[in-house]
Amino acid sequence: MRILTHPVHTAWEYEFAKIGHEIYTVIPNDFTRFSHDGWGSAGATLVGGDGVWNARNRPMPANVKTISLEEALRGKFDVCIAHTIPWLEKLKNVSCPIIFKVHTIPPSDFIPDWAEEVISAVTFNGEMAMKSTIIKRQIFRNVIRVPIDSTVFDGHIGDHKRCLSITNLIRTRPEKRLDRLNRIASIVPVDLVGGGKEGIPYALGEAQSFEELLSCYRHYAVFLEVANQVSMSCLEAMTVGMPVVLFPPNSRNSSSFLKSGENCLVVETEETAAKAIQFLLNNPAERKKFGEKARLTVLNRFEAAHFRRQWDELLENVV
Repeated sequence: MRILTHPVHTAWEYEFAKIGHEIYTVIPNDFTRFSHDGWGSAGATLVGGDGVWNARNRPMPANVKTISLEEALRGKFDVCIAHTIPWLEKLKNVSCPIIFKVHTIPPSDFIPDWAEEVISAVTFNGEMAMKSTIIKRQIFRNVIRVPIDSTVFDGHIGDHKRCLSITNLIRTRPEKRLDRLNRIASIVPVDLVGGGKEGIPYALGEAQSFEELLSCYRHYAVFLEVANQVSMSCLEAMTVGMPVVLFPPNSRNSSSFLKSGENCLVVETEETAAKAIQFLLNNPAERKKFGEKARLTVLNRFEAAHFRRQWDELLENVV
């Protein structure tokens, strides 16, 4: 099967490529960074990614090729997968069915009428997003959660007694709460891994390879999620077996599987976050207990093998 798509989130794309089909991703050219309403972006997206493929984050699989927009519009593909409205508008004239993938919880009416006319199916990361999105036409829709490969993300050691946080510090991501992170880092030892480290003393910059990223997960003692959401990085940390400290997620999808005091520690303020981190740094047995339960939680909900089976079924139904 020949699948046409575009840049969205390298970690997600890497797992999706494991379904084994030929994947062609369109190289951004004249796209503006964000749409007029600030919701969906084109060159990058609100769920991450910047440019074509972040090779430092994940190696590009052999079955993924890059093509231009012109090649995409005149080429022959079995299915197209679009992840934002601006990209969907660029690709709406392709001569194949289009699946629209929603990665976050958007405004309920964010899909315009013209988009509904060209979409064959919509798939969401969670039930809340699917239930809240208004779609007037009878279009197939389902939930396919983000994929985490437990055979890769494992083996927590935790011998580096510091806290790890992963995010890209760009001004267009205010939900990442840099002010919150700064306050916590002034109290307990935190290292930040990700893009945009300028002027932040505890920021180490982006991991230079997938192996380096895995090493961070395995060796840091504690993981901190500063946004009111559960990022893919947080799920990867949990899968490795890291104990995680996080703030109350906005999504009920997340709160349904996060059990503070069992598989994580949910905190309300910067001060309580710092206390939770220090508690875990000082108690290796507690770190181990929380980390083991965190891993089991993710295995039951986000296993990559299930993700691939669901996508195989969806592609077969649409194509």
